[in-house]
Amino acid sequence: MTVIRFTNNQIMKEIDGVKIEILKYLSDIDTTHIEE
Repeated sequence: MTVIRFTNNQIMKEIDGVKIEILKYLSDIDTTHIEE
């Protein structure tokens, strides 16, 4: 159970990291679009 729980935590951390990258990417697009 401990191993599975640890794996789930790692997966959640990776998902959060991906979400942050996507938000940064979308923010960059919005900024570029406004500047144009």
